Amino acid sequence: SGTLAALLLLLNTEAFANDGVQPVSGETVLLIGASGAIGQFVTRVLESRGCKVRGLTRYPKEAREQLGTSVEWVGGDLLKPETLNDDAFFRKLLAGVDRVVFAAGAHGWENLDNNRKIYSVATRALLRAARELGTVRRLVLVSSGG
Repeated sequence: SGTLAALLLLLNTEAFANDGVQPVSGETVLLIGASGAIGQFVTRVLESRGCKVRGLTRYPKEAREQLGTSVEWVGGDLLKPETLNDDAFFRKLLAGVDRVVFAAGAHGWENLDNNRKIYSVATRALLRAARELGTVRRLVLVSSGG
């Protein structure tokens, strides 16, 4: 897909090596949606580059059991108000993070309100926290929400 091709370009080629776009060994990358299909692929690419991955998922226990312990799994549900409205949650999530790949999303057209929450409300909360911390160097937003 076009999304996967764009991620490959950003994450796994030398095309951007000289301008600091590519994550480098030792950096910590927050991957929102890490247990999804695209997230799992991105995790493998990042780990092959020597990056540490912090993965946000709704089901951290299951993610650890099924996908391994190399990722620092963090539990959080971007559809729940207690997560969406918790600025401290987003600041803690971003603490020590160099880069962010936001690859979460709701499935299907029947979930348009959920997509709005994820792509609009959660993204704004994440950007607010990143601006406050001032340490995130780059954010890649992967969206199929239109």
